Amino acid sequence: CLTFQLACCCGTAACSLCCKCCPKIKQSTSTRFMYALYFILVTIICCVMMSTTVANEMKTHIPFYEQMCKGIQAGEMCEKLVGYSAVYKVCFGMSCFFFLFFLFTIKINSSKSCRAYIHNGFWLFKLILLAAMCSGAFFIPDQDTFLNAWRYVGATGGFLFIAIQLILLVEFTHKWNKNWTAGANHKQMWNGLLALVTLILYSIAVAALVLMALFYTRSEGCMYNKVLIGVNGGLCLFVSLVAISPCVQNRQPHSGLLQSGVISCYVMYLTFSALSSKPPETILDESNQNITICVPEFSQGLHRDENLVTGLGTTILFGCILYSCLTSTTRASSEALRGIYATPETEVSSC
Repeated sequence: CLTFQLACCCGTAACSLCCKCCPKIKQSTSTRFMYALYFILVTIICCVMMSTTVANEMKTHIPFYEQMCKGIQAGEMCEKLVGYSAVYKVCFGMSCFFFLFFLFTIKINSSKSCRAYIHNGFWLFKLILLAAMCSGAFFIPDQDTFLNAWRYVGATGGFLFIAIQLILLVEFTHKWNKNWTAGANHKQMWNGLLALVTLILYSIAVAALVLMALFYTRSEGCMYNKVLIGVNGGLCLFVSLVAISPCVQNRQPHSGLLQSGVISCYVMYLTFSALSSKPPETILDESNQNITICVPEFSQGLHRDENLVTGLGTTILFGCILYSCLTSTTRASSEALRGIYATPETEVSSC
């Protein structure tokens, strides 16, 4: 029994004794799931660190809180363990962990090799390594220089993440459009469904554009918001025209408005995220008093509710990461990242 437990925690053996009710999955899928689970665990810890409500509750309900904070050298009220700086340090340790295994798995051609065996197992040791890296980031000397440099790294990584997600969305919608177009050869219902979904996507994108222009702009001021909404709306229109242009249709017969509709909705979401994250502008009114502009009046209460903002952002982040980890690591997706699409004759469909 002890050998079995060690195999479950440290090796690649499946814990079939405890998980008989779970469906059978491939080893690659279980590996991606475990890495995604590690990511979600660290992200939840970061959300707790960012939440002022949790910090206040800990101060109130944990006995000897000040003595404990001084004992672990985290400040008088554990101020080193909360706030954005603590989140940056934890995320730095997590990034080092995943980057280490990215380097470790380069040029692995077989799941039976020694490196693949380590990559697909030893989850207890990996959890200990992840915890050690996240904790070790708090002992980096010259914290101010580290945080300033890590901001630029985070911005670059965020840009690359958005670019990769856009490419994978196009690849996913390409398959979607291809399958429904093929079904239309047997039943015209698929053509109607394709048109309906495309109409719904564009309706959502146009409605989002109008609402953002209505609530985040005004006749005077808000120039940044106006430029952002106008440029992104124009780019969505440009992408839609490119998707149905003859040169694109000749190269990719399955391209259409469905792909551009999905991308338009995603771009509208990114635009809304940027507008809601932007600091509000203030101007003087007729009474020489500062008033806030360029934000919806009904959202000013929600803007101060950090728990709601954290919850919504975390939910969207989890959805993106799980989709990217569990469904986007396919051969077709890898080829899509390099701009390679299989022809209809050679493309192999999957479940």
